[in-house]
Amino acid sequence: MSDPSHSYTLSAHAYSLPLLHAARYTSNTVLGIFLGTIDPSTRSITVSSAIPLLHHYTSLSPVAEAGISLIQAEAERVGKKLVGLYVAHEGPTSGLGRVGERILEGLREDFDGAFGLVVDETRLSSGQAPYDVYLASSPSKPLASSEPTGLPSTVKLENEGVVSGTLDLIRKDEVHKLVVDFDDHVEDSDADWLDNAPVRDTIGRRFA
Repeated sequence: MSDPSHSYTLSAHAYSLPLLHAARYTSNTVLGIFLGTIDPSTRSITVSSAIPLLHHYTSLSPVAEAGISLIQAEAERVGKKLVGLYVAHEGPTSGLGRVGERILEGLREDFDGAFGLVVDETRLSSGQAPYDVYLASSPSKPLASSEPTGLPSTVKLENEGVVSGTLDLIRKDEVHKLVVDFDDHVEDSDADWLDNAPVRDTIGRRFA
């Protein structure tokens, strides 16, 4: 069973991409999947990247299932595992939601430390990470946050400058306009949703 004895470190990409995805589709609920590596000896998870999945078909539809299968194949190709998901709701909805909980439960079948992040837009300008963190073992109750980041004590940031820096990526650089997800790929097969290279490279330069 998953429990808080797991520890998580979010890379700049894993932290920023959900917020960029949400900013790209402000009128839609968005979903995405985290990739990472796991150290069984220390129960530590390095969350290296996030892949934006959906903004249209945010039910557990054949489209969503096909996208998750393609992410699984990509994870195997690069030697990573699916370790969690993120959700940003279009309205004042709290929690992972029914679909988020079902996806998280599916991830938990392969990794018992799977987690979920839910964007809390009310905290975006607070100077703290605007995320509520959920574990697969308790998907309806977020972990308690702590100072100074606003994240639970078991969740660390690889670069704490990413909290304010991501807002700059949105407000000044408008990098969010470059994000594409699997829904975009369904409509345009040239949309490079698994890599999002322009976004990845910009995040890498900003937080190097």
